[in-house]
Amino acid sequence: MYFSKTTEYILRILIHLTEHPGKLFSAKTLHKDLDIPYKYVGHILTKMSQKELLDVTRGKHGGYKLSDGKEHTSVAQIIELFEENSTKHRCILGVDHCSVDSPCTMHKHWSTIRTTMEIKLNKIRISDLGATPLFKVSHVS
Repeated sequence: MYFSKTTEYILRILIHLTEHPGKLFSAKTLHKDLDIPYKYVGHILTKMSQKELLDVTRGKHGGYKLSDGKEHTSVAQIIELFEENSTKHRCILGVDHCSVDSPCTMHKHWSTIRTTMEIKLNKIRISDLGATPLFKVSHVS
């Protein structure tokens, strides 16, 4: 299962905000910290705040922070919120008429894999992902 770049960036932002509870981040700071294209950050942050994942504080010292309790949101819930063409119901081979009644050659195998992934992704909370740095920091000696 592959996620769109948007979902990838959203997960990065959520993990970063979870690691810094209550701290406000500007779009510019998130762009720099997470290596997300600046023009795209604002668009993503707007989508996230519309879905009530983020609280927005306007003004000179404003920014974005994770809404209370959202650190307990599962990765599966995030994917469901933002993946427009979710692989949940799509055939892995791209066959239009693939279904339980008319399966493609991969249907049985992919169905099992997809179900396992959904179960696992429902168990992973955003807060579970914050222990490991998103990016390795290279130190110059």
